[in-house]
Amino acid sequence: MSVDQLYMAAEILECSITDIVEQAENLKLQLVGVDVGVVANTRGNSTSGKRGVGAGAFLAGAALGALIMAATPKKP
Repeated sequence: MSVDQLYMAAEILECSITDIVEQAENLKLQLVGVDVGVVANTRGNSTSGKRGVGAGAFLAGAALGALIMAATPKKP
């Protein structure tokens, strides 16, 4: 996730960038605690990123989506 994307997500979620990063770190620690492998996302402009998108990138995207959904304030 780029800094611009992180900033936009914080604006939409009405929270700070620090809150998002903290929640992501907590989620990572919880996943590692139950023996789920957590792999750093490779950027598309990196050498390894040009090899294609694998299951790790898909899972990272799914985890980010779940994190954003969980952090989204529920409106009545």
